[in-house]
Amino acid sequence: MANPSDIYTHWRDSALVPKFFTIDARAAFFIVIFLMRPNWYTFGTVASVLVLLSLLNYYHISLMASFRLLRGFLTGSKKVIIRRR
Repeated sequence: MANPSDIYTHWRDSALVPKFFTIDARAAFFIVIFLMRPNWYTFGTVASVLVLLSLLNYYHISLMASFRLLRGFLTGSKKVIIRRR
């Protein structure tokens, strides 16, 4: 008989990063492109995406939060006010 505490474990695991063995599953699109057209450019793209996603997973930062951090870094802390006449 199953342990009653194991009934709802799928809800707890639903927020985890999807993985295919040890590789982040969000990089699967780039891996498929590399397998269909292997060259150094696509290999570099796949390698950089895998490194980026691994670093984000290591520091527990979601992909959307990293986009917000990048946007905040690029725009800066000052806001521009454009007054209309």
